[in-house]
Amino acid sequence: QTGALTVTAVSPPDKSTGVAVNAPVQVQLSAAVSAVSVNNSAIRVSAGGTPVAGTVGINSSTVLTFTPASGLAVSTLYTVTVGGFTDLAGNAVQAFTSSFTTGTSAAPDTSPFTVTAVAPLNNATAVPVTTTVTLTFNKPVNPVTVNIGTLSATANGVTVAGGYAVSGATVTFTPLTPLPGGATVTVGVGGVRDLAGNGNQSFNSSFTTAATTDTTAPTIVSVTPSNGAIGIGSNGQVVITFSKSMNPSTLTPSSNGYYNNITLLANGGRLQFSLSVSADNRTVTLYNFGTSFASLPAASVITLVVSHAVQDLSGNALADFQSQFTTAASFDTSHASVVNQRPANGSGGVGINTPIVLFLNKTINPATVSGAVHISQNGILVTGTATVTSGGEAIVFTPAVLWQYGALVQVFLDATALDTSGNTVNVYQGSFSTLPDPATAAPGVVNYNPLNGAGNVPLNAVIEVGYSGALDATTLNATDVFLYRNSDGSHPAIATSLDSTGTVIRLAPTAVLVANAGYCFYVQTGVKGTNGKPAATFNACFTTGASAQTTAPTVLGVSPADQLANVPVNTNIRVLFSGPIDPLTVNGTTIQVSAGGVAITSAVSFTAAAPQKGLAPTVSFSNGNQAVVITPESPLPPSTVLTLTVAGVKDVAGNVVPTSTTHFTTGTGPQTFGASVVSTNPPANATNVPLNVAVSLQTNAPIDPTTVDTGTFSVFDNTLNQSIAGTVSVSPSATTLYFLPSTPLATGRQYRVYYNQRGITDLLGNLLCCGPGGDFNFTTGFAPSTTAPQVTGVSPVNGLTQAPLNAQVVIQFNEPVNGQSLTQVTLSAGGSPVKVFSNPTNGNQTLILVPVVALSANTVYTVKIAGVSDFSGNTMGAPVTMTFTTGSGVDFTQPAMTAIDPSGGGIPTNTVVKVRFNKQVAVSNTGILVYPTAVGLSIIVPGTVAVAADGLSATFTPTAALQPQTQYGVYLSGITDLQGQGLAQNGVTVSTFTTGAGAQTGALTV
Repeated sequence: QTGALTVTAVSPPDKSTGVAVNAPVQVQLSAAVSAVSVNNSAIRVSAGGTPVAGTVGINSSTVLTFTPASGLAVSTLYTVTVGGFTDLAGNAVQAFTSSFTTGTSAAPDTSPFTVTAVAPLNNATAVPVTTTVTLTFNKPVNPVTVNIGTLSATANGVTVAGGYAVSGATVTFTPLTPLPGGATVTVGVGGVRDLAGNGNQSFNSSFTTAATTDTTAPTIVSVTPSNGAIGIGSNGQVVITFSKSMNPSTLTPSSNGYYNNITLLANGGRLQFSLSVSADNRTVTLYNFGTSFASLPAASVITLVVSHAVQDLSGNALADFQSQFTTAASFDTSHASVVNQRPANGSGGVGINTPIVLFLNKTINPATVSGAVHISQNGILVTGTATVTSGGEAIVFTPAVLWQYGALVQVFLDATALDTSGNTVNVYQGSFSTLPDPATAAPGVVNYNPLNGAGNVPLNAVIEVGYSGALDATTLNATDVFLYRNSDGSHPAIATSLDSTGTVIRLAPTAVLVANAGYCFYVQTGVKGTNGKPAATFNACFTTGASAQTTAPTVLGVSPADQLANVPVNTNIRVLFSGPIDPLTVNGTTIQVSAGGVAITSAVSFTAAAPQKGLAPTVSFSNGNQAVVITPESPLPPSTVLTLTVAGVKDVAGNVVPTSTTHFTTGTGPQTFGASVVSTNPPANATNVPLNVAVSLQTNAPIDPTTVDTGTFSVFDNTLNQSIAGTVSVSPSATTLYFLPSTPLATGRQYRVYYNQRGITDLLGNLLCCGPGGDFNFTTGFAPSTTAPQVTGVSPVNGLTQAPLNAQVVIQFNEPVNGQSLTQVTLSAGGSPVKVFSNPTNGNQTLILVPVVALSANTVYTVKIAGVSDFSGNTMGAPVTMTFTTGSGVDFTQPAMTAIDPSGGGIPTNTVVKVRFNKQVAVSNTGILVYPTAVGLSIIVPGTVAVAADGLSATFTPTAALQPQTQYGVYLSGITDLQGQGLAQNGVTVSTFTTGAGAQTGALTV
């Protein structure tokens, strides 16, 4: 916890009058206080500067009470000062003062504290379901004592959620959602106190709401851990938040040790757990898992299912709900940390409407965030809204009002924020500053063209200097704005003007520049902004080339790559051009990220080794203005198809770059780790490598393809002591990088592959590093590979019917294939192509086609596989074509094995193994493994796997007879349904059998 501890409520309220002489002073704090730090000076009460004697006590972790040693004086103004203590993290309480005035009576107030009026009236009927409840007491109310435990409203006996407002003697309760129609609503008060500490007399009142039919079904607005979350600690909690108060009797029924309507599934079985429902019946927390009621099983997929039997207070049913997450491999005691801040920590010139985003490396419990985020502006805390997004791994703070110009904004996240395992986050502090007020600030240089030090500048270059504010055109003259030719000291004639925005100075030579000459352009002290402030001076120099430029550069590459799926929501957007561009033509319109045609707000910057003279810290350049990086201000929308459009960018001579449009799809959350290599081809220190090998790297995160070239990914001949020629490429999934040598490698020679921290980055800009030993060696053999890859299986199988609408196509090859050769692998319907994400996996030996849009019902689809080559460039011959037909619905149930044979003893040595499933499955050649149990999985029986036409069974056929009198095990691995959901029995030996003396050759007869 790093934010200041604050007072959220005080009694007597500030400016109260007529306060009884026996009134204590109570304060409510924003966080739990450190009892050690609290003493009698924590709350100081004084009259006319004279302290009042008394003691300070701790009522609860967040409430302190000052009790005067004797009665207060009548008709006296008292001042309350709070300070001098800390919260549990050591943060000092923010200074707080208030005042109140006692009444004229010296007698202590011990009179009864009662409710004198209630609205709606007791026994009222036909009350609108949108009503608020107002209680009027006979004396002012101590606001610190009003909460759901002391003042509640129940509908038909069930507590409803809502908020409280205290004003003098009146308390107003506002339900979160409309009350149920035709319900008896009971208002109960017990424990509310007046300013003198007198507790209220017990009070109950009831009314009946109008017979208004509530037809709005409840929904689940959040679940923690979020769907698809990984690495969840086994000691965490599952928190479900509904859109309205629920009927608790539909949340808690159970039988045989399990809850009926809320289920957790793991490893093919059902988990026991404890369940608690919040006081307002909106939040359900699951904890104490398993038969020992301790923790979730480690390294397991946990599925949460909430049934439609769950209802709200009006009897509206929830739609069936399912969510899934994966537990970590071991007990989670780690603390979440902030890994990135937007705007960047220490940045300046931030827009006054910019939200604050904190990305964390663990999933956060959203219920713990609002009180843990503290934002100050010029040292004063500001109000705003903190929300948890991106699968629980991002906090977005939006201020209630715009930031001030020229303000220092400090960001604090304290340790009261918890992850889903209940661990505190590591405290965090960051800052940034907003841009100066353009109405009063001197205009500063933000960009210019051509680049300082640039060479080969075209003779028709556009010379421009861009400023942060509008300029006064009358101050532009030949003395203060001029072009200088280095060779003769002349000032070539120019026409000086401002662009349509009034912020860009254009220096247009009246004649073409001289070839191969050095020039400098200057803006001197006389130029002023329209606000009268002197503009920043500036100069830059360049050297011309031999000719004018009439053809614009093109977009060489973008990141994320076109059609890339599961892109982190905190990705950068990078565009690489084939030549220098004019940075003053880059903005949110010319390089735009959009969803459904709606632009996403971004901050535009240029990548560079170091910022250039006169430029804002967020703008920098490299590679001669050929690379542009866009950092979105907020997380990109999850699970959304986004469009990246480059249109209107110009080069240094004003030629317009051809329009480029690409698409990518975000995943469910951010990436909070740096990319590293998880496997290589060939492996490190491999020998006898084919001479026509294509070197590849597999990474744990998508790679920015615009950072991959032969300078960042290379192969070095250790014998000749030089790099070899070759080309590099990136797979469609952006997780495999290829280096293809231009000529066959030399025989029996050692080569070294370089990539570690040499400039390749992931989508967030982190350098690719590490891997299994980092840069590595391999040694070639004496021959190339000449066999083309073959298709060994396709799912859905050929001729399958009733395929679900959320099916994906899985293609299995007999060897790794070149990701760049997969463009002729297509999915079509009625001859029209279906747009898909093409994702090579399993070391490029498996290709998954995921349709961008759900498949159409009752439709025949065709899968065509053609032109695929292996890492050595061998290309398959005749195309492979398969068809399947969809059904009418989706399917999210988990696949499971329902039967298997053979089993037992005396099994013929020529037996086949057949496995039946509860739904259609995809099974590769390694999905069913048969092995002798005496030696284990180190020896696998060779054979082939075939999936039945209905997709409900698969048969393993050995290519040779099994050994007689031998026990074999059947191990299932990597089997999925058509939606990619893993088989419950994956990774398990599901059966054993023992062979007899020989094969069975006779026909089976009755």
